[in-house]
Amino acid sequence: MDKPTINIATKNGVDYATVYGPSQTNGISNKKLIYLGRVIDKDSGIYKNKTLGTYKYCLETGEFTPLNNYEPTSGPEQPSLIFGDVFVARQILANQGLLDLFGTTDLISPDTLITYVIFRTISSLDDAQALTWWEGTFAKVLCPAAQVDTRGLRDCLARVGEPDLQDDFFQRYLTQLFGGLKGSGLLVDCPEPTENLKFDFNGSPIPNALSGQIDRIIYVVDKKSRMPLFYKYIAGNIAYDKLLDGMLAQLKSYNITINLSILDSNYFSSESIEILYDNNIPFLMRLENNTPLFKQLVDFSADKLVNMKNMYIYNDSIFYIVYRKFDLFGHSAYAYIIIDSNRRQAETLRTVQSPRLEELSIDEQEEELKKCGLFLIISSAKLDPSEIPPRFYRKQAVEQTFELKNHTRRWLSLETEDDAALKGHLFISFLSSINSVTLQNKLKYIKMNNVDALHSMHYMFCRKFGDKFVIDRPTQKMKKILTTLGVKTPVFWPEL
Repeated sequence: MDKPTINIATKNGVDYATVYGPSQTNGISNKKLIYLGRVIDKDSGIYKNKTLGTYKYCLETGEFTPLNNYEPTSGPEQPSLIFGDVFVARQILANQGLLDLFGTTDLISPDTLITYVIFRTISSLDDAQALTWWEGTFAKVLCPAAQVDTRGLRDCLARVGEPDLQDDFFQRYLTQLFGGLKGSGLLVDCPEPTENLKFDFNGSPIPNALSGQIDRIIYVVDKKSRMPLFYKYIAGNIAYDKLLDGMLAQLKSYNITINLSILDSNYFSSESIEILYDNNIPFLMRLENNTPLFKQLVDFSADKLVNMKNMYIYNDSIFYIVYRKFDLFGHSAYAYIIIDSNRRQAETLRTVQSPRLEELSIDEQEEELKKCGLFLIISSAKLDPSEIPPRFYRKQAVEQTFELKNHTRRWLSLETEDDAALKGHLFISFLSSINSVTLQNKLKYIKMNNVDALHSMHYMFCRKFGDKFVIDRPTQKMKKILTTLGVKTPVFWPEL
């Protein structure tokens, strides 16, 4: 049987609504169920009649929600505001307890910080357009004191980039996250995190205050949930062993242990290796091809590696892997010699197209081509070869979690040059990644990603009547998203 429908008739330029029953014969029904009265807002389901006054009616449930005694404003209808994605992002922050942490941050407007994090989470606009976005969304109702013009965002970045504020945040955030108990995570080192830190999106060099300053970013994430736990910005003039020693001491002060570290070849030194073993930290570390140890361990022709007994498949890519035990500065370690078939194809093409190849003899050219796609991973523990690709390539997944390249492109639109603003930008990116990972961890149960969910919620609007906002009814897809996220949207705002 068909569902009831709302029929709208216009009389003297005014719309009136009536609910009719399901079709009975030939698709026609004369059964009038309910007279709703004058249409105040068709999209939001707002009506008015002498009996009930102004109210909201839901056709699906048949529920009437009185809007008490307030009346719609006279004159033209006020513009609607984008509600759904903003409200969801804000509620996720609240459920994570981050709103409370932001509220206790000294010398900065919580409204500005909250708005900036929500903006980075749900919008793809450049940071310089944040004010325009804020004015058209429910963010200006939730965070009325936000200062999100260019000057306000610059001030915010400069403040949150200060080490004392970040240290205080991580102490409280990690204590709250783990309930005061010891936490553990995966540590990933990311060299040269984005080319956009050296050139802006127009291809123009940016000032020396930024260029080359950021040599590394170290991330720590929860091994299972990928929840961001910590990050550290490292200037390029710090020795790697001192960097590693200081990082581990800082994490220890936060009561965080590392159950796996994935490190770049720059950490290959007796001092750094000793620090890792002394702290009982398992590690995977790539070794550069031009080092004496690499040549010592790969003492055979690379083409001998390519055979069925050495073949493993991961993420639709074929890997050929062999391993051997060796002495690493007095410690037992394992070298995994790998050819990545996808990488081999790309490197072979670059090598063939390189002018340098013409300077080599035929035999030397053959050797160069055999090395394409070949690399070596050092492991502190003996692992099955099939475990190496998924563990090592977690690094890429972590980098994608923080979306630093995309966020940096947006940040450059503010045209800010100082080092504190750069650190603040990285901190805002970290906070928005907490929101994004929380969303994705929940949405995976309905096989939906963040982009699809937030795009759907973007089309849930609210409209102002009197001193209150009336919220659109969610569609079935929106209801599914909201239920999965554990978010309940109000009928109107402020809630009574």
